[in-house]
Amino acid sequence: MVITEKDKTLINNLHLIKGYGLYMEVTEFPGKGWKMSGLDKLLLKLCKTGTSKRKYAGSPRSMRNERH
Repeated sequence: MVITEKDKTLINNLHLIKGYGLYMEVTEFPGKGWKMSGLDKLLLKLCKTGTSKRKYAGSPRSMRNERH
């Protein structure tokens, strides 16, 4: 099952405030259908970057004008 943005916020808060680890978060919410591998990747990303947002690579697109 997909981890939504609300779920990511919940996971982050439980990890930071209560110190929940991977196994504790999966057993706390069995109805969510979270996979251990997905939560593991998310927790590693949260520890590395401090956020669950995507990192956009490259330069922003420049403004494109029509040629006359």
